[in-house]
Amino acid sequence: SQGKGRIIATSPLFELILPIDIDFTSIYHFTSSATLIEMGAAPSRHHLTDWTTATGGLSAPTDTVVGDPPTVNPTKITLAPKRAVMGQTLPIIGQLITTREYDVADATGNLLFTTQAYSKLESGFDLLRADDDSSPILRIGSNASNRTWSVFTTEANFEGQKPEPTASSKTGVDLYRKATIVFVKGSEHHAMVYLFHSVGDEDVNTVLTVERCRGEGIVDTHWHFQTSFPLREGEDAASQPLVGYWKWAGSSIPLSMDDKIEMELTKGSDLALHVILAIVSTIERASIKAEYSG
Repeated sequence: SQGKGRIIATSPLFELILPIDIDFTSIYHFTSSATLIEMGAAPSRHHLTDWTTATGGLSAPTDTVVGDPPTVNPTKITLAPKRAVMGQTLPIIGQLITTREYDVADATGNLLFTTQAYSKLESGFDLLRADDDSSPILRIGSNASNRTWSVFTTEANFEGQKPEPTASSKTGVDLYRKATIVFVKGSEHHAMVYLFHSVGDEDVNTVLTVERCRGEGIVDTHWHFQTSFPLREGEDAASQPLVGYWKWAGSSIPLSMDDKIEMELTKGSDLALHVILAIVSTIERASIKAEYSG
């Protein structure tokens, strides 16, 4: 029937062909013009953003989660899932999308960051610099529903900050909260991003919103996301330029082994934070534990 089909998942590392039956009607609906649109996704604002002039508004290293200078120019990066090796689980459909291990490269192929799974936190992973993979610069973990994510450092971010007791107890290392990403219940795959900067009543800045959005092609089964500033009262989302945009791209089979995340960022944006957002948005989007009422 309409919306149902069979796809073949293959691995270049093994002689393996797996037929997988998927009912796409549970994920997508077909319009009369044959456009394939993912249910609940926001309209893409990629084409409404002037990427040469738009800005993420950041100006100093202290504005970013790892203390790096914000992007100076419009920037493109890729996040490529690390390939399976003998003895590891194959990252085929249903597994690739929950991976936590990526290589992050710029447009010329230079490796910027890498991530690796960290088992002591729920869905945990570490962000490491490509030229020093011996110690993490950030440690990320989720709650059981994959709806709330915490970004930690191993040193205090400001005077008087105390370690997060639960995460520190689980890992045996003092962890200090740097940011929190909360996927809003009742609003599918929409998140708010908060940064912690001081002790007191005004210790949190809401810095970005994350939305799952529609692709711009006629038939596009890959996943797309976009970030922008939180709306002020009376503002219309459709009129707001983006800060970041990314999509899964590559093969004709959605989220297969050859796919990667392609990302665009404005100048003045936080590259490392967007790397984290891309990974956790994919895990949350795929998680069967993420239940919604709307």
